[in-house]
Amino acid sequence: MQIILLRNLKREYAAEFGEKAAFLGELSSSYSVPIGFVITPASFSYFLKETNSELKINKLLAQLQQVPLSDKAQLQEIANQIQKEIVLKEMPTELKNSILEYYNSINIEGDIDLHTFLATDNHPFVAVRNSPIISARKQKLHLSQINVHGEDKLLKSIQIVWASMFTAKSLYYRKLKSIDNFSQSIVVQKMINPEFSGLARSAARETMSLNQKQIEVSYCHGLYQAVAQGLVQPNHFVADKETGKIISESTRKQEIQLTCNDKETGTIKQVLQLQNEEEKLTGAMLNKLFSIIRRIEKQFQATIQIEFAVKNAEIYVLDVFKI
Repeated sequence: MQIILLRNLKREYAAEFGEKAAFLGELSSSYSVPIGFVITPASFSYFLKETNSELKINKLLAQLQQVPLSDKAQLQEIANQIQKEIVLKEMPTELKNSILEYYNSINIEGDIDLHTFLATDNHPFVAVRNSPIISARKQKLHLSQINVHGEDKLLKSIQIVWASMFTAKSLYYRKLKSIDNFSQSIVVQKMINPEFSGLARSAARETMSLNQKQIEVSYCHGLYQAVAQGLVQPNHFVADKETGKIISESTRKQEIQLTCNDKETGTIKQVLQLQNEEEKLTGAMLNKLFSIIRRIEKQFQATIQIEFAVKNAEIYVLDVFKI
C-alpha cells in the first residue's frame, strides 16, 4: 500500500504510476499544477486482497478469455459483476485512513495544525482521475470524477474510478489488444473552478498530418466537460508557434457554462450573459498559454497536448499527452 504526493513524481516513473501522474508530477515544479496526491497500483492490490475480491475478480477475468468479442452481452455481464465487487465493498480501514489524511491536508497552507484544521470541517473539493499504466489514455476507457466533496464521496469516487477499468468497453479493448494489465494509479487533485478551460496542442491538425509550426487551441467558458457532453461548441484558433500570431479563429456564442457546485459534489449549469470582449481569451493570457505549450514541448521533446484551466489570471496544467 502506497500513497505519494504528486509533486514527488517524475516522468521516468510513468511505467510504475502511469503517464498522467508522472507527467503532472514533473510539471508541478515549474508550472501551476493543482496540488494533489497519487493512490498507487499497490493500493488497489491491497484493496482487493483486504476485501477478499481478488480471487473472484481473477476468476471472472479467466472466464473473459473464453468469451468471443462478438458476445457483447456476456462481456457486459462480466463487467457488471467485477464492477459491483469493487464499488460495493467497504474501503479497508488502514487504506481509508491514509487516503483521508492526504485528502484533508490539501487545503492546509503554511503551518496550520491538521487537527485544528479538521475541526473546521473545511473539506476540499477535488478531482479524482485515473492514470492507467497501459498506453490507453487516448481511448478514454476509464471514468473521472470531478468536484468531489467530503470524505465518504471521495472514497466512493475512488472505488468508482477503480471499477471503470472493468467496463464492457474497457474489457473489449483489452481483450482485442491482448492486454492483461489492469494496473492504474488514481490522481486526486484540488479542484479548479475555471473561468476558461480547454485543450492546446503544440502542432495543429491538418487533413492527413500535424503542422509542427502551428499551435491549436480549443476552449470554452467554465469546465471543458461542457464540450465533451455536447452542451456547447468550443472557441477554436490556430496560431503561429514562433510568433503567436493568430492564423485562423472561430469564436462561438456561449449562452451557458458548466461550473462547479460550491456547496456539494457535482456540477451545475449557469446562464452566461457576456459582452463581446468577454467571449474569448486575449492578449497576455494567450501569450502565456503559448509560452507554456512551447516550453512543455521542449521539455518532453515531443508533440504534446495539454488540458488547461484559467482561474484568476493563472493558467493551470491539468493533464499532458504525448501525441
